[in-house]
Amino acid sequence: MTGGTSVTFYFFFFSCFQVSGFGGSSLFYELNQSIADQLAHFPTGPAGDDKFWILLITWHLGLFVSMTLGCIGVNGRKQGYW
Repeated sequence: MTGGTSVTFYFFFFSCFQVSGFGGSSLFYELNQSIADQLAHFPTGPAGDDKFWILLITWHLGLFVSMTLGCIGVNGRKQGYW
């Protein structure tokens, strides 16, 4: 796997761990459950104060931070910084 691909895999892997902050479920499960709930009333979008937005932003923020730091680490190693 290349640097970006492996970081994405590890983020996905760790987002599947169950944590107490989500009532014993994982971020991945909660986001997918929220998406399924939104698809149940499809033409109507989610409300502005829906839990879906927090989960979506948290998922993507974690993904992009992981990818950015992973790319910095891979390129830093290639260039001999560490």
